[in-house]
Amino acid sequence: MTRNKVNYSLIEDDSKRKVSYNKRRKELLKKSDELKKLCDVEVATVI
Repeated sequence: MTRNKVNYSLIEDDSKRKVSYNKRRKELLKKSDELKKLCDVEVATVI
């Protein structure tokens, strides 16, 4: 089963854009932390 194609576009509303950014940032940092713990390595995340 494949995922549907995601169309990216600019979110015009500043508040919605910031909310979306913060959600993505939080999840990315969570994944980075999981990788660090599972593999016992140092991880640098540049956003």
